[in-house]
Amino acid sequence: MDCGFMDLSSDIAPIDQISSARVRQGVLEVMGLYKKPLENGSIEYLAGIRWWDNDYDIGYNLPNLGQSGKISKNVDWIDVVVGARYTCIVDENWKLRVHGDIGAGGADFTASTTAGFVYTVNDLIDVDVKYKATWVDYTEGTGGQRDYFVYDTVTHGLVVGVNFKF
Repeated sequence: MDCGFMDLSSDIAPIDQISSARVRQGVLEVMGLYKKPLENGSIEYLAGIRWWDNDYDIGYNLPNLGQSGKISKNVDWIDVVVGARYTCIVDENWKLRVHGDIGAGGADFTASTTAGFVYTVNDLIDVDVKYKATWVDYTEGTGGQRDYFVYDTVTHGLVVGVNFKF
């Protein structure tokens, strides 16, 4: 299971026509895996779901037209995802890990890739440091209509996690 969350906002825009903007994105991934041991590591075949939950709020002020208000959009969907993860044992405590997956369902396309290291603290705990990028191409509604919504983006950055082994 992997969870990502982003909450960005601004109260002032450069042209004084938009008075506030907020984007909140939540992504939850739940995967099952089949692990195949290799000589110096393993490969894991993954299948699961990626749930997207996004909220957008834009407050606007149009003094020349005498109008102000707020536009909000709340969108969520689920994609089916398949992929693989390769782990290479570097030494007793360190592992190199790369991961890639693709999917679709609610979105037209989604994909994710990671690369990083895992440090084994003890038999129960690992520390995971990686760089992750997640792509999505989602469209809702019909172009030119009021309900038309497109979310075509890449979210990426450093991820630090703690893995508990049972």
